[in-house]
Amino acid sequence: MWRFVRRPRLARRWWLLALGLVVPAAAGGIALFEHFDGLYGQDSFTYLDYATGALRRSLVRLGLPPPFFWPPGYPFLVAVASFATGREPIAGQLVSLAAAASVPVTTALLAQELWRRRPATAAVVAGLLVAFTGQLWQSGVVVMADASARALATGAPAAVVR
Repeated sequence: MWRFVRRPRLARRWWLLALGLVVPAAAGGIALFEHFDGLYGQDSFTYLDYATGALRRSLVRLGLPPPFFWPPGYPFLVAVASFATGREPIAGQLVSLAAAASVPVTTALLAQELWRRRPATAAVVAGLLVAFTGQLWQSGVVVMADASARALATGAPAAVVR
């Protein structure tokens, strides 16, 4: 027989918003201050060229996405963002920053679900540990699919456990 258990909630939901702002504020601020355009290595150039070129043209024509050797999820988001920002690297950086911002939040939600004794404490500690990792900051400002992969890799288990 199914028994519905009341799930513990974070004592202060503002922590989720604060966790979500750490990466964009810190990493985005550093990238902005240092004038870093997000293009680092040939992969980021390839993602940007495909998203703002061939994929964007196919979206305008309502056609199928052209062939690409990586999954089209991240380039699709960059192509959609490029309609607001133009064909600039900032489109990819905004998508990466948004994805990176979700990682500490979903980590906190996952910790809240898994740690039943003190869910609020576990959520805040886990979220802060993830929010202040250098690799996440780097992935959040580079025009590549790494940050969106991390977002999906933490969001999916959090949803399954929930």
